[in-house]
Amino acid sequence: MLRDVEGYLLRENVDPDRLLLPRREGRVLASRTLSLAGVPDIEWQGEERSRHLAEYAKDRMAARARLSAFDPAATLPPADCRPIGTGQ
Repeated sequence: MLRDVEGYLLRENVDPDRLLLPRREGRVLASRTLSLAGVPDIEWQGEERSRHLAEYAKDRMAARARLSAFDPAATLPPADCRPIGTGQ
């Protein structure tokens, strides 16, 4: 059980960028055990995620090119990132 919570309200493009929120006293949050049965197994897809993955792919390919130029005889790591053990 969580009690006596203090926190900040974060604000963009203003000064100060955070305000102290008033303390919330008493019972604020009670946790419980949940099963994973209700959690979907699909990954979140969105514009921001796609943009980050594209940027990581560019960085990865640039690193492979630098490694190849540094030591042409070296075995390069896989070109894409996959979780270990998926075999896909």
